[in-house]
Amino acid sequence: MGEARYARRLAWYRRTYWPSGSQVLEASANGFSAYPTSAYDRFVEVLDARARGPCGTVLDLGCGTGLLLRHLQARVSFRVVPYGVDFLPEAVACARHLHCPEHAAHFSVGNVRDYPAGAGRVQATGFDFVLLDPSLLEQGDLAPLVSRIMRLVRNTLVLYVYPDVLDSLGLRHAADFEGVRQLSYNLLSPGDVSLAVVPAASPTGRARSPT
Repeated sequence: MGEARYARRLAWYRRTYWPSGSQVLEASANGFSAYPTSAYDRFVEVLDARARGPCGTVLDLGCGTGLLLRHLQARVSFRVVPYGVDFLPEAVACARHLHCPEHAAHFSVGNVRDYPAGAGRVQATGFDFVLLDPSLLEQGDLAPLVSRIMRLVRNTLVLYVYPDVLDSLGLRHAADFEGVRQLSYNLLSPGDVSLAVVPAASPTGRARSPT
């Protein structure tokens, strides 16, 4: 569904962040003008609060250059084993060779819409945490993907969207998308990034108040 739209997105990302012959800037290549410490630290808080042991696997669907995963490795209290899928080969190459070289085999080129199909070397089961920006999906693709994720994730699905994206879409928070509104989630207080925490094996139902 929406193949032409995904193709246009891919072309836009490549044109905007990876023009021919340009040098890769680690922050701007993930859509930021400067390193997003305060936004990324909110993910750290979520993972630390829900940690269950000394080690945890984290899959970022739409990982870009792997910058967020590298931040989590450096700041989370447990040992993070990162995995990532992104549809932009240049970004995945950056994740493999620059930001997470010790886990290069854990990154794959593919459309997150199709996960776990087409994820190549990225395993399909056993993730403690899955990170997903719902705005990356076209209408109609989000619900099936989330359904598959909820059968695979062991601890928590973290939905996230940045404020400028929410504003452009006229939405209120990370779970205000068709395809995830039916989940039982916990909204965190607004900030540099909107976060909705969905526990594994969560039944469908109403949202809880922000905390």
